[in-house]
Amino acid sequence: MSGDFRQGEITAVGRRSVTVAFTREEACGGCVARNICQTASCARTTAEIRVKDTSLYRCGQKVELIVPPRSKWLAVSAAYGVPLVLTLAALFIPLACGAGEDTAAFAALGTLAFYYLLLFCCRQKIADKIEIRIR
Repeated sequence: MSGDFRQGEITAVGRRSVTVAFTREEACGGCVARNICQTASCARTTAEIRVKDTSLYRCGQKVELIVPPRSKWLAVSAAYGVPLVLTLAALFIPLACGAGEDTAAFAALGTLAFYYLLLFCCRQKIADKIEIRIR
C-alpha cells in the first residue's frame, strides 16, 4: 500500500466516521522554535474520515492516515493545477483577441473566482473521489 501517511489520534467516533487529530509539521521540520511556536502551519488539525465499521475504532487510539497517490494528485490538481491553467487561459486568450490588459486581468480574476465558487459547490462530490484510509 503506497501513499503518504500522517500519524494522528482519534478524538471522536461517529455513526459512519471517525475524527482524527494530527499536527501539521511540514513547515516546521527544521525550525529551532518549533517546540514553542503556535503558528497555524504547526497547529493541531482535525479530519473527519468516513469508515465502513466504526466499531474498530475508539477515542484516544493512535492511527495513521494514508492518502493514496491517485487521491493526492486529484486534490493537488483541483487546488492548484486547474486554477493555474484556467487563469492563464483567461488572461492570454483575451489578449490574443485584441482586448486590453485590464479586460484580460479582470477576465482572469473572474474566472478564478468562478472556479473556486464551483469547487466549493462541488466539494462533496470531490470529497467522495478523494480517498483517505485509516491504518
